[in-house]
Amino acid sequence: ALKMILTTKEDFEKAVLNGKEIKSDTVFFIDSLEHIESTHPSIGSLYKGGIYIGEYNGKEVVMMLNDEKEEMSWDDAMNLEHRRPLSILGWQLYRENKELIDEALEKYGEPLQGDEWYWSSSEGDYGDYGAWVVSPSDGNLEYNFKDSSYRVRCVLAF
Repeated sequence: ALKMILTTKEDFEKAVLNGKEIKSDTVFFIDSLEHIESTHPSIGSLYKGGIYIGEYNGKEVVMMLNDEKEEMSWDDAMNLEHRRPLSILGWQLYRENKELIDEALEKYGEPLQGDEWYWSSSEGDYGDYGAWVVSPSDGNLEYNFKDSSYRVRCVLAF
C-alpha cells in the first residue's frame, strides 16, 4: 500500500476531504482545527487569509480581518499594495450577511467600527473629485471628497 506522510495543513485537509484513513503512526500537529481554512468557502468562513463575504461577477470577495492601521485619503487607500477598499457591491455583500460576517470578524480579527465611515473603491459621477463612503452599521452611502480621511477595510486581491 502506498503511504503518504502528511506534512502540511493542505495535505491533512485533502486526506480528510477525500475520506482517507489516517493511521495512528501518522503525526500531524495543529493547535486548533478552527484555524484550518475552508477549501470550499461559505459566507463568514476563514478563506485565503480573510473572511469570505460572497461572490459577484465570478470573483470571490474576501474581506481582510482588520482595518488599515490609520484613516487615509481615497487615493492612498487605492494605492495599497495587493488590496483595495471594498466596492459598493462588496459593502452590499457584507450587509446581506452582516451578522455572519461580524461574528467571524469578532472571532478571527477586528470587528468593523459600525458608527464610523469607510471608503469604498467606487467613484462617483465626478470621479476626479469624490468617491463613496459607507457606514457598515446601516449601509448608508455618502459622497465625499477624495482628500478626506476615512477608515479603510480592504478586500484581498487574488
